[in-house]
Order: sequence, then structure tokens, then C-alpha cells
Amino acid sequence: MPLPDQGLTPVSPGPPPSGTITQAVPRGWNQINSVDYDWPRSYFGNTALLRRQTIRADDSRADWDALLRPRTVALQTLQVRRSGVLEVYPTQTMYNIGSARVSAKSYIDLGHGVTAEYFTVVDDDLLVTWNLLSFVWTRADDVAQRVSLLTVDNHEFDAEFPQPEPNSVANIRTLLRVLLRGNAAVSDTAPEDKDREMLTEIGRDLVETQWRGV
Repeated sequence: MPLPDQGLTPVSPGPPPSGTITQAVPRGWNQINSVDYDWPRSYFGNTALLRRQTIRADDSRADWDALLRPRTVALQTLQVRRSGVLEVYPTQTMYNIGSARVSAKSYIDLGHGVTAEYFTVVDDDLLVTWNLLSFVWTRADDVAQRVSLLTVDNHEFDAEFPQPEPNSVANIRTLLRVLLRGNAAVSDTAPEDKDREMLTEIGRDLVETQWRGV
């Protein structure tokens, strides 16, 4: 991983707990798949939960895809007991990006006092770029969630998305690249923020939808 920039995701107050880790899907989107992962229990504690919901837009939009293909987004929720655990493992440590270049983070207001981080990742081995918008909020005294929205520059329905996975070996390999070649080896200094506006819109709708469900 790039050397820590201490730009940790702000922890925002969220709505009361809903009784499930599943996020309510905003209007205009439908869920096409849901997958649970077991490995976070060994990283974040035995009560940790990680669920990925795959959602797809009901309609196509030219500003999201020139070929008018409905966009697909991976909606991912990591739930832990204390938000401090998420500071130890920042968002990008959830993925194997040992051969990738990561852009600097920017921060986006999603409403209801929620601040999200946004960055892009260019994987030089897979020749794919993906975009990630992520925020952390508390749903109760003992419930904290990191909610992430991911898109990839392949807009086909069968496009592969980066999978969350433990990646200690990849992190060590990337640290060696930084030591030998400097931060430029793992940094994307000229990112193409193609999906920033789309993810911002979805993120705001998602936050609003959870609050309306209270």
C-alpha cells in the first residue's frame, strides 16, 4: 500500500440500526445479487459482517454510459462493533492492489452530516480502472459500518469487480515498491474521475434512503 497519508475516512453519525446489514436500495436501482464473506471475522473480530450487494440501474443514462447500458454498482457493507477498528484497516486495505496505482483521496458531502472519501485505482496488470466512494457511520453505540460503492470502467453486464480479500502479502510487496521506487510507483497523479458524479449521486440517494427508512 502507499505510505499512510493519515487521511482517514471521517466517522459520521448514521440513522438508527435497521436490524440488518443490508442497505435499502435507492429508488431507480434494483438488487441483482448478494454475497456474504467470512474472512473479516479474523481481521475485525468474530462479530464482523461483510456483505456485497450488486445493484443495477433500472434505466440507462447517456451521461453514465455513451452506449446507453444500465450501470452496475457493487454496494458493500462492512459492519463492526467499534469504528476505531476501521482506522487500523483503511478502505484500500480491503483489496489486493499490489500491482495498482491509487489516486489521492478527495472528500464528498453526501448529506445528513455524512462525509465520504473518493479515489480511483488503476490496475496495470488487469488493465482496468475502478472507482470507489466510501463512508463510515455509526448505527448504534456498538454498530459501525463502512459502506462502499464501487464501479469499473467495463460497463458490460458480466464485468468483473475487484473482490474484498485479505492481502497482507500484497501490502508488503507494495511497500517494497515504495521503498525502491518512491511513491510515484503506486500513485496515480492524473486520475480520470469518470464516475465521480454518478457515485456522488448514488451515494446521496443511498444515505437519504436509509434515513427515510427510520
